[in-house]
Parts: sequence; C-alpha cells; structure tokens
Amino acid sequence: MTAPGLSFVSVNERAWQRHADNAQPRFYFDLLRHKNSLADGQTPWTPAISVWFSLDTALNMMLEEGVEAIWARHMNAGQRVRNGVKALGLDLFAAEGVESNTVTSIKVPDTLDGLEMLKIARERYHTVFAGGQASLKGQILRFGHLGYMPDEDLDAALQALGNTLSDLDFKP
Repeated sequence: MTAPGLSFVSVNERAWQRHADNAQPRFYFDLLRHKNSLADGQTPWTPAISVWFSLDTALNMMLEEGVEAIWARHMNAGQRVRNGVKALGLDLFAAEGVESNTVTSIKVPDTLDGLEMLKIARERYHTVFAGGQASLKGQILRFGHLGYMPDEDLDAALQALGNTLSDLDFKP
C-alpha cells in the first residue's frame, strides 16, 4: 500500500563478513554505508520520506485490521476477480487450487490481441492491467488486487475489462 522506492534488507553476521571480505567496488548498494549511517540514526542518501510516511500509515491500517482479516480480504478479492473474469467468458492462467489472492492472470483468447486489449482498457476506460512478460507477452493479462482494493474498484475494473471485450466483439 505504498509507492515503490522502499526495500527491507535483513543481513546476518555471516553475510556481513562476506560483505567485508568482498573487494568488488560498490556505491549505492554498499550495505556497510547503510550500517554505518544507521549507527548515527541516519541514511547514507536522502530517503524517500513520503514513502516512509505512507508505510507508517499502511502498517497502522494493517495493525488495526488484523492479519487474519487481511488474509480473508485478499482471499475474497481474489475470488471476486476470478469469478468476474470467468463470467466474462475468459479463462484463468493459473490452475485451480494454486491461484494467487493478490493477482489474477487471465489468458488472452486466441482471437484477440492482448496488447490491443491493454491499450483499449487504458485509453478508453482508464483502467491499467499489466501484460505478460517475456514469452507471455500478449498471451496473458494480469489483474492486480493486492493491498487496499475495495469491491467497487474491483467491479469497476471488471466492467472495464468487459467493455474492452465488447469493443473487440469478443464472443465466448
């Protein structure tokens, strides 16, 4: 529930020793710079403060909601999207029983162009789906539902997907 730009790294003593023994040049990802700065309560570079504040807000929201409720909300969102995708006459990429509750991968029908689907959804319906990567480019669409995604937003994205299919004269 934050913007990109923040990472967490956990380093044990063995890793610190390997880092110290490694003579490879490094600059930005020099963990020792981070460790030394941390001892002074600082960071080696200017941090993305707004991302830290959004992380703080997101963590407080998660503490208030509770872990079990978060898992249940994601499970419900995943099922809602999968049911909606199937109702549109599309097939899921993941086999039943191993689906993700944070992203739904949708097979692009052989009769359609996946890249054109992405373009229409974005330009006409202001909805961004991710495409497939590498060998799956143009073969699948990815519908993300990780984090705070109200049912109304999921339904609006499903409607945009349905409208895109209609624009392309898709018949299941």
